[in-house]
Order: sequence, then C-alpha cells, then structure tokens
Amino acid sequence: MKKREARVLKSSLVLISLLFSLYSFSQIEILNKSLTEPDLKLLYAGHPNTIALSAVLQPNQTLKSTGSEIQQIDSVTFILTPRFSTGVDTLSIVSENNVEQSDFFKILNMPVAAVQIGGITQTNKFATISTILVEPNLKIIPNGLYLDNQIILSFWLSIYDVNGTLVLAFDETNDYEFSQEQIKQIKNLKLGDQLEVSKVKVQDGLGISRILQGYRLTIK
Repeated sequence: MKKREARVLKSSLVLISLLFSLYSFSQIEILNKSLTEPDLKLLYAGHPNTIALSAVLQPNQTLKSTGSEIQQIDSVTFILTPRFSTGVDTLSIVSENNVEQSDFFKILNMPVAAVQIGGITQTNKFATISTILVEPNLKIIPNGLYLDNQIILSFWLSIYDVNGTLVLAFDETNDYEFSQEQIKQIKNLKLGDQLEVSKVKVQDGLGISRILQGYRLTIK
C-alpha cells in the first residue's frame, strides 16, 4: 500500500512540476527596447517606448495598458506613450476580458542630458589646453536609460580672463565641433583663463529642439 501511495505521490509531483513548467513557459516576456537595459520595468513619459513581446499573441489576446496610449506595429511590437509624467503603468495580456498576465512598469520623466567638451565631464572645473584639444568638440551625455539619438545643432563659446572678465565671445557655432579659429584661440589661453560653453541647442529623436546648460572650465 505504501509503495502504491509513493507511486501516486511521485506521479502527482511530476504532474505538478509539468504544469508549473507549462505555466512558466506560457508567460510572455515584455521588454522595453527603447532602454539601454530592455528588461527593466520602466517607461519614460512624453516619449515613445518600443515594447517587444517574447511571443506572438494569440488571435483572442490583446495588450492593455492602464496609463499609456498603445499603437500596435506588428504581432510582437507595440509603441507605448505614457499619458502621465509619473506613476505606475500596468501592462496586461488579456483574453476575452480575462487578465492572463500583468507586469508593472514605473513611469519616469526624462532626465535632462549633460553636455561636455570631449572627455571632460562637467564635474571637472579645471583642464589643460592639451586635454581640451584631444577632442575639440561637444558631446551629449544621457542621464537616463532611454535610447535617444540626440544631436547638437549649435552652441556658443566664450573666453574669460583670470579675473572672470569677458575677453572674446564667438558668434553662434552651428556645429558640434570647435572651429579652426576657436582652436587657435584655445591654444593661446593662459593659466587661469576660462573657457565657457553655453546655450547648447540639441534635437532629440522626435525632432524636438531644446537648450542644454553648458559649463565653464579654468585652464590649469
């Protein structure tokens, strides 16, 4: 009798294990391909978030959202644009009004990107002329996880003396690189002089332009 009970118990455990495996297998992974780390449960407000499913939905299944507008691109790809700037969005796979699966995504505002000269971050207040001339251009440093192809349209460059008095203000530069004249002036800077980048105009992947804050470096 005990052997028979053991066989039944073993069979039951095998069945439960099989059912659990099938359940786990049936779960569809929801990824945000607009992030540098797609498996994070995160959406950015005001921007399209490309959601990719790990499996094709069945004809009776749909993707629902509690906080975003949804545009279906194909059988596994959706564009979500959060309606709110913060909060939580619940993404659910629904079949005939039955929720089969739900994932919770945090909605965040897009952080403002930073601008730097070459490899000199804004935390650096001092730089040598040679370091500046290694990469005489501006770079955009994202402060978030959103994959956004921002480009620099223009910037202003000014030179100050050791006392902080304006010596030279260049006209607006419609590029991300320093001009030859700007490089020439940078080579002539003296110890304690200051180089300031300001009013950096950038454009994001949606074609929206904005002005980013620049910074000032002191020559050492």
